[in-house]
Amino acid sequence: MKTIRFAAFLIYRKARNDMQYFSTLCAVTFLIYLHLFLVLDLTNIDAIITPNNVADKWKYYIPTLILGIPIFFFLNFTIKENDLKELGYSVQKIRRGNIIIIIDFITVFVY
Repeated sequence: MKTIRFAAFLIYRKARNDMQYFSTLCAVTFLIYLHLFLVLDLTNIDAIITPNNVADKWKYYIPTLILGIPIFFFLNFTIKENDLKELGYSVQKIRRGNIIIIIDFITVFVY
């Protein structure tokens, strides 16, 4: 949970709009969702969740929502906006975290 909270802190710090907290939760949900589907793909379970027929897009969006909404609400209840404002890390740890998030994001998409 510390890692997810640190990733949320890094994303929250970079968000520059009126909805920092919401965009942070959406971005962390997206990262968790990418990793979840990577694990499902490696274990060949993704065929159950994603349909083969792309013409029926609603059949693709329903499982996405079913998996994404609980992750979003879990993050909403566990990571509070005030906690993100109060967190503080050293500059070196923030730089290393930013690099790790970028490398992680690229490797998930490359696979």
